[in-house]
Amino acid sequence: MSPIHIIISGASSVGKSTLVDECLRKFRQDKRLKTIQFKHIQEVARTVLNRLKITGKHLQDYIRQNNIEKFSNVQEKIIQEQIVSFDKEKDNNYLSDRSGFDALAYIHHYFENEQKANSIFQSELFQLLINQCQNGLIFIIQPQEDLQAQNDNMRIVPNYQDQIGYTESLKDWYRKANLSYFVLTDLDLIKRVEFIEKHIHGNFHCLSPEIPIPLCLPFHLNKNQSHKQNNIAIRSNLDQSYMRFIEILDKQNIKISYKKYDKNRLVEKYDPSCLNNKFVSILFDQKLDNTFIEKILLNKILINGEQYHFIGYSNSQLRGRSCYLYAGSIEEIEQIINDNGDFNKIKNLSKRAARIGLLFSSCTPTIHIESDHVIQIDDIERNGYTFTDGCGIIGRNLAKKIVPYLNDFKKPILTFNDDNQIEENTCPCAFQIRYQGYKGVLMINNDDQDETIQVRPSMKKFTSTISTCLYVCDDGYSGPKLGFLIKQYIMLLSGLNISDEVFIKKQEEYFHEIISMCDDMNIAIKYSLYFDRIDLIYYLLSNNIQFIQSELQILQKKALESVEKLKIPITKSRLAFGVCDPYSVLKSGEVYFRPTFNGRQFMIDSKICFVAKSPSYHLGDIRVLKLTSYQELEHLYDVIVFPTKGQRPHPNEIAGSDLDGDKYLICWDNDLIPKQTNNPMNYNSTAKVQESELITREEMISHFANAQKNNQSGIIDNYYNYWANLLGVKSTQCRRLAELFSEAVDAPKTGQKIRIPSELKPPRKEEQQLNNEMTSIETIQGRFLFNVLYRNSKSKSISKKDIHERLESNP
Repeated sequence: MSPIHIIISGASSVGKSTLVDECLRKFRQDKRLKTIQFKHIQEVARTVLNRLKITGKHLQDYIRQNNIEKFSNVQEKIIQEQIVSFDKEKDNNYLSDRSGFDALAYIHHYFENEQKANSIFQSELFQLLINQCQNGLIFIIQPQEDLQAQNDNMRIVPNYQDQIGYTESLKDWYRKANLSYFVLTDLDLIKRVEFIEKHIHGNFHCLSPEIPIPLCLPFHLNKNQSHKQNNIAIRSNLDQSYMRFIEILDKQNIKISYKKYDKNRLVEKYDPSCLNNKFVSILFDQKLDNTFIEKILLNKILINGEQYHFIGYSNSQLRGRSCYLYAGSIEEIEQIINDNGDFNKIKNLSKRAARIGLLFSSCTPTIHIESDHVIQIDDIERNGYTFTDGCGIIGRNLAKKIVPYLNDFKKPILTFNDDNQIEENTCPCAFQIRYQGYKGVLMINNDDQDETIQVRPSMKKFTSTISTCLYVCDDGYSGPKLGFLIKQYIMLLSGLNISDEVFIKKQEEYFHEIISMCDDMNIAIKYSLYFDRIDLIYYLLSNNIQFIQSELQILQKKALESVEKLKIPITKSRLAFGVCDPYSVLKSGEVYFRPTFNGRQFMIDSKICFVAKSPSYHLGDIRVLKLTSYQELEHLYDVIVFPTKGQRPHPNEIAGSDLDGDKYLICWDNDLIPKQTNNPMNYNSTAKVQESELITREEMISHFANAQKNNQSGIIDNYYNYWANLLGVKSTQCRRLAELFSEAVDAPKTGQKIRIPSELKPPRKEEQQLNNEMTSIETIQGRFLFNVLYRNSKSKSISKKDIHERLESNP
C-alpha cells in the first residue's frame, strides 16, 4: 500500500497546527491506524523566515509597499524548503500543516498579480511540488468569522475577509493543478478529525464531481473481517470522454488510470461523456483465478465512498476479462437492464449474457429513426439455413445522413469526375449497426429518395423500443481495405496444393515494396489501405507524395514490424463486409464484388476468386467462387455480395459465418487460387442448448468469471498449429481439432464443456512449451512452410538491416 500523505491547508490563524496535533493523537487511538506511524512536517515557513530573519512585520511592509519581488523571493524559498521536506518523507506516512501552494495564494490575493503567480506555477520547481502533492489527501480549513487571528510576529495577520479571499485563491490554484482537496467547514475540532479519518478509510463525501480524488488510499480485497468492502480511491480527471479504468493485477495490486472510453449505448444514455463518473471499466489479469474475480464482483465496490456494482460487458470484453461497474444499487442496475430490453425471455445463460452485451458494444450514436420508417421484411430460408442472416437494407438518402455523425469517418471512397478532379463519395455501401434489439449490417439500396431501413427477423436479438437512435459500430462501415495472408490462410492454401514457392515469392515482393513505398505512388496507396490510412490517399492522388514522406516512413516501420508475423499484403485482394443479394440475381457459386483503387471502381481481371474468413481451420473453409456482374448490383462497391440461391449459404460454408458484420478476404490473385477445394464442414451444432427459467445476477457474474477457464479455443489453436507444422493440415489430428474449434466457438451459447482427447495433445514436452507460450515457429522443427518463411524474414537479401539503412538514409 502506498504511504498516506495528509496536507492541511488554509489561511493564517485557522487552526492548522492544532488540527495536525489532534489528528496525530487520535490516529494513535484508531484501531485501523494505530499501527501506522505518521511523521509530522511542521512549521516549514517559520523555519525559513527564522533563517532569513524576516518577521510578519516585514511581510506586511512588502504588501503595503507593493514590493512583489521581495515578497515573491521569500515565498519561493519557502516552496523550495517544502519540496525538500516532502521529498525527505516521501516513503513515510506524514501530516503537513501546509502544501507550498500558500505562496501562490498570498501573491495572487494580496498583490492581485496573477501573472507573477502564474510564472511561479509554471516553473520546473513548482511542477515538482505538484507531483509531490498528486497522491496526497489535501484538506482546506474554511475560515470562521468568530475566530480572532493571533499575532505571533512571524506571519501575516489577516482579517476575516482576507482569510476568505486567500482561501478561495488557494482552491483556484489546487484546481488549476488538478489536485485533490476537501473543505473542512465544521468548527468542532473532533468532527474535523473524524472527517479526515473517514477519508483515510475511503469514505469520501465529494461536494462536487469536479473534485479529484487521490490514488494513495487503501484498496482492500476482502483480506480480513475488518474490511468487508472493496475500497478504491481514484483521482478524478476533468477531461471529458475519459473513463476510470481499474486494472487488477493480482490480489494485492491494482493499476488505476483514465482512458478514452469506447462509446456504447448505456454509457451514452446514462452518463454522456462520462461527466458524472457513473461507469467504471475494470479489467482482471489473465492469471487471476475465477473464484477471486467472483468474490470481487459479487460484493459492492466502494470508489471514493460511492457504491459500484457489476452491470455487464460486451462480447469483446468477455474475451479480454473486462467488464463495467455502475454507481448504483443492484436494484437500480437491474432496472436499467430491464428498461433497455426484454431479456427475461432468453432462458439460456450464455445467450442472455451475449444479448445484454450488445448494449455495451462499442458504437457511435447517429440519426434517430422513428418506427414508421422501419420496415419488417422476411428472411430467405432454405434447408434449415438463413441466406440473409443478419443483413438488412437502408435507403441511400438516409445512409448519407449517417456519415456526419461518424467522427472517425475517413471518407474512404474517392472518385474522379470528368475533369479528372478528385471527388468525395461520402456514403459507404454498408453499415454494421445496433438499433433497439436489432444487430447486423444494413446495405444501401439504389433508391436516392428512400429514407427507411428494412430489418429481418434474423437481426432481432431481443425486444426493445426505448430508443430510436441508430448506432454504428466502431470500424463499422464499408471502404477499401487491403487484404493479407495470415498463418491460417497460408496453412490451408498450402494444404490445397498452392506451392511453397508462391508464398516465398509473395514474401519477397513484400520486402521489395517496403523499400519502394516512399518512391512509388501505387505501392504507397497499397500500404495506406493496408494500414487503414485512407487520409494519405488524398495527397497521393494529388501527386503530393513528397508532402507526406514522414508519414510514409512511419508506415514503412510498421510494415517492417509485421515481417516476422508472416502477414503478407496481397495487391489483388480486399477485406470486406459480406451482404446478401437483395434481388436474387446471383446464382449459387457466384459472388459480386466491385472494389475501388486509386479512387475508381474497377472490374476485376479474373473470373474467379477465393473467399475466406479468420479464424479458419478446415480445408473446406476456403471457397473458390465465380466473380460475375449484374446491373442490379452496380451501386454496391467494397462489399462482397453473396447469392440467396442454392442449397447452403456460402458464408455458412466459410467457417460457419453469417452476414451480421463478418469481414471476408476476397482474393483474385491467380497464383493463390486453389485448383481444387474440399467440401465445407458442417457447422450446425448438435449440442443441446441449456435453459433455465430463472437466471440470477450471481450466475451472470459467474459466467463472466469462468469464461476464460471454459474457453478452449486458444488451446485448440496451439495444438492445431503444432500438428499442422508437423504433419500438415490434412492430418487426422488437424481435421478433428478443426471440428473441436467449431464446438468451442459455440460453447458460450450451448454451455457445452469441450474435452480435448489425449491423442490430440502434443507430446508432454511440446505441450508444456505451447502452454507456456515459450515456443515459436522456429523452435518446432517440422516440414511445414512456416519454418522457411520465418527464416527468410531474417536472412533474405532484402533483410531488416537493409530496410533500416534505407529508412535512416531518408530521415
